[in-house]
Amino acid sequence: MSRRPFFVGVGAQRAGTTWIGHFLRRLPDIRFSPIKEVCYFDAKHVEARKRVISEAMNTRLAVLGLGNYTRKHPLSGLRLCYHYLGIRKLSDDSYRAFFDELARSGAVAGEISPSYAMLDEDAVRHMDALLDQPNVFFVMRNPVDRLLSQYSFLSTRPGLKAPGGTDLTDALCTLCGQSFHVNYPRSLKTYRAVLPEDRFKTFFTEHLFDPARTQAQCDALCDYLGIGRSAVPSDRPVNRAPAVEISLETRAILAGKLAKSYSAARAIAGEDLPLSWQRDLALIDQT
Repeated sequence: MSRRPFFVGVGAQRAGTTWIGHFLRRLPDIRFSPIKEVCYFDAKHVEARKRVISEAMNTRLAVLGLGNYTRKHPLSGLRLCYHYLGIRKLSDDSYRAFFDELARSGAVAGEISPSYAMLDEDAVRHMDALLDQPNVFFVMRNPVDRLLSQYSFLSTRPGLKAPGGTDLTDALCTLCGQSFHVNYPRSLKTYRAVLPEDRFKTFFTEHLFDPARTQAQCDALCDYLGIGRSAVPSDRPVNRAPAVEISLETRAILAGKLAKSYSAARAIAGEDLPLSWQRDLALIDQT
């Protein structure tokens, strides 16, 4: 793949994008945004996300990321802070200047915002034009496993709250209907309608975290971004959440509700679809 100056990572919540961000941040050819989830395009284009950049949690994370970067790179960091003030006002010029600053040394610069899975075609066209046709990658995780991880995350993190219900199955079904970030068929259709095949690549969380495939998957990501390969570090930081155990019956119910996402992924991956996805598809076929 030819090297381009910018990239954007998209993916579902709880799909491993935090780990990917840690990996990319270590690479000498990459200047990863100090703010992993800038959320610029969803704040600009998705009505329900208009104020997301100014929310307290995102503000704290942005200040922490920019503060750490500025301590290591004082001049560049101060310029990034200035540009970020403009990003919070949804300024295209500031967003582009933010990444131009990161790419100043000739490195590839980018960010990962899972919420970009919510964008429509006009928003993706806006992204494509503003960043001069960036490379975009999309990360998917088994829909039921991702849902369970999201429920656990919401249930155990201070300040967050998982939906209630008459029982766990009911609560999970409720959350299933609220997970607007993870409509794989819609997201895939949107990005593939706007971007050419050579600038939109999909990855599966299960392949990335499979010890037998992790290095090859990271090599493929580096090749796609047009940068040098790097060994995957052994200290792999992952934003983990406690496991949630469910019955096979509940799994079948949830998989049925998410059947279109399984089918959309199968249409892309074919026989290389991860085993957990294949097992859930078998459950769907049996119901």
